[in-house]
Amino acid sequence: MYEATQVSLDRRVALKLLPADEEGPSLGSSLEWPEHPHVVSLYAVGPWEGGHFVAMRLVRGSSLASLAAAGELDPATSLDLLTDVASALDAAHSEGVVHGAVAARNVLVDHDGRALLSDFGLAGGASTIGADRRAFASLMSELLGERLPALPDPASSSARELARVARAPFPELRRRSADELRVRRRRLWAVGAGVLGLAGVLTIVVALVGGGGNEPETAPPVAAGAVALGSELKPGAVDSVDCGGQPPSGGSQACTLVQARLPGRRLVPQKSGAVRSWAVRGARGQLALQVIRRVGNRYVATARTSYEQIPNEGVHVLPADLAVRAGDRVAVALTPGAAIGVRRRVTGAQTARWLGQLMLTSRSIELGAGTGFDHEILLRVDYVPGVRPRLAGELRGRAAARAPAGRELGARTVELRNGVRRVVVVKLANGIAVDLFAGDRRIARIPARDLSREGHLLTFTATGGPFPLLRWRNPDGRALSHAYTVSENSLVMRG
Repeated sequence: MYEATQVSLDRRVALKLLPADEEGPSLGSSLEWPEHPHVVSLYAVGPWEGGHFVAMRLVRGSSLASLAAAGELDPATSLDLLTDVASALDAAHSEGVVHGAVAARNVLVDHDGRALLSDFGLAGGASTIGADRRAFASLMSELLGERLPALPDPASSSARELARVARAPFPELRRRSADELRVRRRRLWAVGAGVLGLAGVLTIVVALVGGGGNEPETAPPVAAGAVALGSELKPGAVDSVDCGGQPPSGGSQACTLVQARLPGRRLVPQKSGAVRSWAVRGARGQLALQVIRRVGNRYVATARTSYEQIPNEGVHVLPADLAVRAGDRVAVALTPGAAIGVRRRVTGAQTARWLGQLMLTSRSIELGAGTGFDHEILLRVDYVPGVRPRLAGELRGRAAARAPAGRELGARTVELRNGVRRVVVVKLANGIAVDLFAGDRRIARIPARDLSREGHLLTFTATGGPFPLLRWRNPDGRALSHAYTVSENSLVMRG
């Protein structure tokens, strides 16, 4: 284990390196790792030159094994921590996820004295829910010793039921307040801080994909000069649902959602400007922010961010740089299996939905008010009136004409009312870009920052008029797409 820095988010992480020749699991690009308040958040899994890495939340504290060996655990604290582990284990089992190595070494204690279960699926070999429960019973025996009462059959009892039975001989614990337990647990953390057991003192730098962690429930304040559109993201009850209003599953489809009405909240910009950031609460999976515009009784997407992986249901603030006009709507696009956070039974709330992607062609509202999804969507967008998007690296006019040519990967000719323009995908020394040509003269260039030079072009089409669509596959297997709008003198990335 190492403490490392995730460069893309400037975040400290715990990095576990698993050598390829070590006996253990054969890891692909993902693990079955549940999201739960008492589970260490998983950030990323991937290959490195010696095997695989697993990056997770850095917990500054101690393992349960170290605290037990140091004699720092009294029965009250042990039972409190075991209850945390039980809730995490039962939540995993309800999702069909098996841990495979429930033990004191795989339980960490954070700054608030909470137990966090880690290392799901890293033990290798086959395991079962029953084996997990028996291991949990052994962990209770290890911490409580002869004071542990006779337990029911662990294989057929939930972990919470086992923890409840274990607490029965200690009736005095039920009279202790939550504040007393919190003080005791934080004192415990102070004793064990710094004993996480990282095998190396080396601090390394890694460029991981993904983001998120144990994020706060409270949204940050709106930046100076910006205007908030949509939800306040208030803490409290939240449901995480797919496009059909149900818990996400393998059958959940993609869609675009927009808040059509939310009393007391501004939903549309009053003047042109640029969206600088967006925030969600209660969301999970891959989401993107879209700007949509009404054309008669139909709607079309004019811009979209890259899809972002939302790892848990806390508050996540994400960057954006999208142009908006007065009256535009901001929407969230969900990929299959993703979830958005909603507050149900909000008086006067209305939404509109489009199934699949709302991108190149205008479409009427498919699922509007009264179709069972009239919730408050937990999406907040901060936009700055009177400014233009500031896409890093975008070139126009003479600057575009002087730019290095790069290697052409694909091209399409677009017929406009006043002439013909050529759109070209190029590989540059520092990345991938899309160029716009008038004859032999380059008049615009837009970089595609999320496309890796080591990836490859899947398709580059120009169907439906002056709207080229680029599809690309990165080395990690992700297929990404960008849509563009071509005019006589400009090239605009719509998403």
